[in-house]
Amino acid sequence: MNVRVDDHSYEILNELAQRMGKPKTETLAFVIQKVWRQWLIEETCRAYDRLASEPDKWNEYKDEQKLWDNTISDGL
Repeated sequence: MNVRVDDHSYEILNELAQRMGKPKTETLAFVIQKVWRQWLIEETCRAYDRLASEPDKWNEYKDEQKLWDNTISDGL
């Protein structure tokens, strides 16, 4: 599989791969995974912010969270 990138991005990839001492394919996979994880974290934070901005829904969420927290001590 081939992916086209602009010249500047390719230069950055080469530089990063050299500094990491890894092949470009491995470096690119690493970068993609890092960006993906960061994006997921940011999306999760935004979802919590949206939920917290609606007091009724936020209180419902917190009440349910308390119920789940109680299951920790149920011995199962």
